[in-house]
Amino acid sequence: MFQHLFDDVLILLLEYMNDYDTQNLMKISDYIKKLYYKNGYLKVLSVGHNLMNNDISKFAMDCAQHDKALQILDISRINNPQHWIFCTWPKKVNLSYCTITDKIDPPVETKTEELSIICHNIINSRKKKLQINWMKFPNLKSLFIEAYDIELEGIQFCKKLVKKDIKTVI
Repeated sequence: MFQHLFDDVLILLLEYMNDYDTQNLMKISDYIKKLYYKNGYLKVLSVGHNLMNNDISKFAMDCAQHDKALQILDISRINNPQHWIFCTWPKKVNLSYCTITDKIDPPVETKTEELSIICHNIINSRKKKLQINWMKFPNLKSLFIEAYDIELEGIQFCKKLVKKDIKTVI
């Protein structure tokens, strides 16, 4: 039944369906299942502090598989989470309660429009400044950061930025 529709139309349907509905649709059609596995179908990918050996490889495979469809990436309680993002950074990225000691510097320009970082870095009893390569976030529209200290030099490269909420904590 679905083979008569163009693959592009079936992939376009993903934009209007949530992950639950997509998975149900994949259950009723092997053709759609193969197509969506080939092109990715998850819109939201979340990972928490339990990212260990086997989970790292699964998370990396999920990032790669769903790169085209992924819209939200939610990472919590991971050390230097930017090193574990093996896909194009999606439109919305949440890094919650992560320890970030290295500069956030994605390998390529991101399509990220919303960036949220809650980062309370204390390394060897010293507060660590959060550093970001702002040139890699040209599409950023909304920014929320809660950190001890942050380097804002270069934020002018985020020309589309309309909403920013930056809080330093003591």
